[in-house]
Amino acid sequence: MIKSLADRIKIARERLGLSQSQLARIAGVTPAAIGNYEQGTTKTVRNLVDVATALKVRPEWLANGTGPMEAPTARVSAESLELARQIEQLSTPQRTMVKAMIIGLAHPVDDERVREFYPPAPPPPTAKRR
Repeated sequence: MIKSLADRIKIARERLGLSQSQLARIAGVTPAAIGNYEQGTTKTVRNLVDVATALKVRPEWLANGTGPMEAPTARVSAESLELARQIEQLSTPQRTMVKAMIIGLAHPVDDERVREFYPPAPPPPTAKRR
């Protein structure tokens, strides 16, 4: 068992091939904070969950060495990642609208009262043949 928080952070960072600066940028902390964590001058990590997420380890393992080291991984397709990147570029109102649209598509409402207010659209006109 890896006894110190400093050692666990350093081992997890090196396992991913990250520099202290890279880890800091991913976790949203300063490079000095990562340096202090790894040298043991800071005994607790204020942004523990963010650092653990960046290191792809479980927060409880990072905090006290208990449980498995690696966090469970979610399988996300390349298409989903690209959509997430595109959504991040939108304004807050646009992201809210996209979220509402996705939720609406994923959970369609089959309610007579809704159809009363939003009747089905008429079919498109057909082209006349000569």
